Amino acid sequence: LSPNIQYKANLVGVKGYKGVTDERVASELQEAVKMYAKEIGLAEPVNIHIETLPKGRRGVSQATGYIALSKNYFGGSYEKTMKGAMDYIKSGGSVEVSRPIMKTLHHELGHKTYSYLSSSQKSAVGAIFSKFSSSKSTPKGWGSYSKRSAEEFFAEGMAKSLTGKSDSYTKALRKLLKYTTTNLTLLKMLLKLNFSIA
Repeated sequence: LSPNIQYKANLVGVKGYKGVTDERVASELQEAVKMYAKEIGLAEPVNIHIETLPKGRRGVSQATGYIALSKNYFGGSYEKTMKGAMDYIKSGGSVEVSRPIMKTLHHELGHKTYSYLSSSQKSAVGAIFSKFSSSKSTPKGWGSYSKRSAEEFFAEGMAKSLTGKSDSYTKALRKLLKYTTTNLTLLKMLLKLNFSIA
């Protein structure tokens, strides 16, 4: 994966998205895809649909190139969508970001990126996650959802790295996207020795 990967976002349906009724929400989602593709890269076309999801679910990465966003959170007005996103951040569940509407889509795209990581890269994510999750309190700017698993930590980290405050964890996650197997082995060794990952 690299920022130079060509991408195509298939934004289907009314105003570009099936189920999006507010032009400002559609614009934020469109910009979120472009930002992710430019900064991190997309390995496949992305189809985004607004659907009814189980209660509490904001988004789901499903089949290859397919992301479903919750109709409950993204199918209404800009104000309702922004309030829902801000409430989740304030609850402590989500990473803190400056563009809350983009956050869920960036998170789901993070799952797509994770699925393309090599086993060495996933192992390095696991080492970074182990250091992260062993802290007694959740680090500043991170939410409780980040501690669920290494993959969720990675997805939250991608979202935080794009529109949140960067820190040693987001920097380490972004760096490992460029690492070779040799560099990843070195990174894991340094983490075991408790060196700084900044």
